[in-house]
Amino acid sequence: MRFSILIFIQLIFFAAVHAHAAQLELSSPDFANNGKIPAAYTCNGDNIPPTLSWKNAPANTVAFALVVTNTDAADGQTFFNWVIYNIPGTATSLPEKMPLPVGTLVGFNGYVDARYAGPCPENSALHHYYFTLYALSSPLNLSAEANPEDVMREINENTIQSAFLVGTFAH
Repeated sequence: MRFSILIFIQLIFFAAVHAHAAQLELSSPDFANNGKIPAAYTCNGDNIPPTLSWKNAPANTVAFALVVTNTDAADGQTFFNWVIYNIPGTATSLPEKMPLPVGTLVGFNGYVDARYAGPCPENSALHHYYFTLYALSSPLNLSAEANPEDVMREINENTIQSAFLVGTFAH
C-alpha cells in the first residue's frame, strides 16, 4: 500500500508539472493579435518585417522556423509572404530592420523571391496574415531559397510546438 501511495503521489506531481508547462507564445510590439498591421510593414509602407518576439520555447528546441501566410488570397490558396528557417534555438526575437540571426535561411515566398513580402492584398477586402513560429527538434535539412512546400514538409516532420500571431490588413 505504501508503494501504491508513493506512485500515486509521483503521478500527481508529474501531471501537475506538465499541466503547468508553459506554451510557446509569439507576440509583436507593433500590432496586437487579430489587430491591424501598421502600413510600415506592408506594401503601402517600407515593406519591412515587424518586430517579433517569443517566450516559453520547449527546452529541447534546437531551431525555429517562421512562416507568414495570407489565408484570404483571391485564388483560395494560402499565399506565403515570408519563409525563414534554421533560426537558432537560442533566439527569442527578430527585431525590425536587424539582420537575421547567423545561420537563419530564407526560403522563397509566393512571389518566388527569398525575402519578406509584406501584406499587399490584390483587393480591398480585409485579409488575415498568420505569423506562425515553429519550435523544431532539429534544423531543417534544406538549403536557402527552398520552396514553401518543401519547407512546410520539413517543418511538419520536426515540430515540437508552434504559436501564431494574426494580423489583419486591407488597402
